[in-house]
Amino acid sequence: MSRPSICFLLDEHTQHHNDNHMRLPCAFASLGWDCLKASQQSICLESGQACVLREGTATPLHTFDLVWHLGLGDQRSFLDRMELLSMLPNRLMVTPPSALALRHGKLHIHAPLLAHMLPKTHASSDIDYLVSKLDEGEWVVKPAAGSFGRGVHRVHTHMPNLRKTLFESARGGLLVLQKHISTKQPETRVLFAEGEPVGHYGRKPGADGLSNLARGAAAVKCELEPRLVRCLTQVGSWLKREGIGFAAADFRGGYLIEINIANPGGLTTVQALTGKDASIRVATALAHRGMAAGHAFMKPALWRACATTHGDLNNGKT
Repeated sequence: MSRPSICFLLDEHTQHHNDNHMRLPCAFASLGWDCLKASQQSICLESGQACVLREGTATPLHTFDLVWHLGLGDQRSFLDRMELLSMLPNRLMVTPPSALALRHGKLHIHAPLLAHMLPKTHASSDIDYLVSKLDEGEWVVKPAAGSFGRGVHRVHTHMPNLRKTLFESARGGLLVLQKHISTKQPETRVLFAEGEPVGHYGRKPGADGLSNLARGAAAVKCELEPRLVRCLTQVGSWLKREGIGFAAADFRGGYLIEINIANPGGLTTVQALTGKDASIRVATALAHRGMAAGHAFMKPALWRACATTHGDLNNGKT
């Protein structure tokens, strides 16, 4: 019987900000899966099917047990790629194209299921409107579709050049204005696979008071607070409902700050802090989706390992 297989669709023209493109295929390979790594630009249409080009030959993507479009890739072809990938059943996609298109930015978490966990938030491209929403205390301003801490600033009503800061942060797009949550505890990043937590760590703010590792924050080991554990269940339920197989959620002072789904970092950090490779837990959880879809092959020892690990996930052990 053939081995289960996964196709990783990678962006080969953009600098990688984490090692997911190497770490995750290795994790699946360790479970006995065949892993193909292909360029996102190799996605094509052949005989009415979404395919990937391999040495000049079009291979239908539906022949894989899972397909993982890692990251967003080239903006110019993004919608075309999503349109082709939408031809596949959602169960094959680790992150469905609808989620990559509509759940990547910082606005989607205001869905009813999650809104009660968020700090006070406004979003607009109208700078005067956002300024009118500022009250006493500090706020965090960030581009709605930004990442890696780019364009993120802490602001307050009396700071000089306030409008200039907001304008430059917006970069012509929508701007998110979120009440800054003051706490002595580090911000917590939690990694999810198939809606279950698989690892977490704290992010101690850098000199600028922001918790982005790319901006100088420090990663630290931390414990999950009881009230945060309750939030994780709700976030996990939302991710499962949306069909999002891998994500990272950031929490501060008991509030949900944002959810990252395209290609979230954190696996390397979890291993550095704990000595445990969380990517194996990610692959194990997702392998169960592939097996549930009807693929029966897996070495007996790997079946037992997957069952044990997946049981740990469902019991909330991180």
